[in-house]
Amino acid sequence: MRIFIDTNILLDLMLRREPFYAKAQLIYQLGVWGDVELFVSDLTIVNCMCIAMRQKVALDNIYDFMQEMRKHIFISGIGEEVIDKAINAKSKDFEDIVQYYSAQNCNADYVVTRNKNDFPNDIIPVIEPEDMVGMFYEIN
Repeated sequence: MRIFIDTNILLDLMLRREPFYAKAQLIYQLGVWGDVELFVSDLTIVNCMCIAMRQKVALDNIYDFMQEMRKHIFISGIGEEVIDKAINAKSKDFEDIVQYYSAQNCNADYVVTRNKNDFPNDIIPVIEPEDMVGMFYEIN
């Protein structure tokens, strides 16, 4: 199963944002164990790096996280085709439509995000972290 992770989920993991960190960690663990293939867009990496730096996270911590994360998460490129599709979609949230088309490029089975409403749901199901976690873990 291929899971595309939206920027907010990787930020939850990277910055240990509560109350979202635990579910982001469980999703990441699925990739570590090899239960799923995890993907993010190259835009997600850039955005996470910039946000972490703006929040004054120590550079060593940022780069250590990214190096470790890259062992278990694949990068889905954006490129001209994705950008053109996003422009033609005329979405109210350009970044999220770019993410969605990047997920299509890597043949994702699901997009996991905390802001489902900004994504189309026509080709790839868009689900919240709770739903992804519930597919693999018993939640009490």
